Amino acid sequence: MIIFWSCPMRSIWKKLFGSSDTFYYLQQLPEDLQRDHVLPFLTVPEAQFLALTNQKMHRLFLEKKEVLHRLALPRCILQAVMEGDHEKAESLIQKNPQALEVACDGTDFSGRTFKKITAFQYALWALDRHRWQMILKYLPIEIAAKQFVEHMSESHPPEYVKKHGLHYDFNPLIRSLQKVITQAQECLSQRESRIHWRSISSQALALAVFDWWHEYGELQRKVPAHVAQEFCRLDRALFPTPAFNEIELPRTFSLFSISSAETMQLWFPLVSQERKSVGRFAAVLRGSLNKAYFDYDFVLYLLPVSNHRNEIQTLIAQQRYDCVALQRLRQVRLNELDLLKSSLNEIAVLRSII
Repeated sequence: MIIFWSCPMRSIWKKLFGSSDTFYYLQQLPEDLQRDHVLPFLTVPEAQFLALTNQKMHRLFLEKKEVLHRLALPRCILQAVMEGDHEKAESLIQKNPQALEVACDGTDFSGRTFKKITAFQYALWALDRHRWQMILKYLPIEIAAKQFVEHMSESHPPEYVKKHGLHYDFNPLIRSLQKVITQAQECLSQRESRIHWRSISSQALALAVFDWWHEYGELQRKVPAHVAQEFCRLDRALFPTPAFNEIELPRTFSLFSISSAETMQLWFPLVSQERKSVGRFAAVLRGSLNKAYFDYDFVLYLLPVSNHRNEIQTLIAQQRYDCVALQRLRQVRLNELDLLKSSLNEIAVLRSII
């Protein structure tokens, strides 16, 4: 197929690329340079337009379409893993397990963008044991070991590790909740001693608890999907403290209101405009409760004019349960990562010997 470089095409080219002369210079480039250094930077409409100019460009456009098609499945798998959609991720992997070997870009629920990362490497970063175990059923063990080494490399860390760290860090979330508990306990102590119960300092302390609760909610917006699912699952609470060794992790992000007990919001996807959502004057509370609840009204109990002493004690207890559960979850997942590291290292050593 040969289509002539007509005047209308020149005008369209000039509109797209700024100068009709650019096409002349592009045509002079060797085909490998056009393919490797020009085509990757073109949008699909631009590449489609080039395909109409002559056979050479048409062939290059077909190559670009093939590349885009090859990248589509890995991106979909990565996105499903980021969103904690276990069933969707596995069904996509089953279509072409080799897609797990392709690194691509993705953005998780919290808005973090990861460049050139595989689905397995994201599961490692998120400390998402459920997802990495599923992926390892389809990813050749030597490829998994290679991806693990790349992820853990200290001498040449990937860009996403430089930006987001080696793995998700639970510590800011846990420290923030500990501050809430300490401040709320101080409020309760002042109330029980009835010393300066209605003083300005007592009111300021109650407002400080509100600020810490808001900060804790903001940090909850940044947890990986699997952490939110541990809070929201309906088959067990966070107290008694779970072992976090379940084989399956239900995919649910449903949150309930303390006052109405009706579903009001989802933890993920995040709702930036809604006031009553995670991190917007509200944080999630689970503890020994039968569901994950979120509200901001409870901090009003801490004000000196309130008489909700029992509610304060209950809330502090539930917060403590959550704090202990988060500490346990962090330690269990880090231990599982160490076990995975040992297993992959042993396999890598055996393969090198063989």
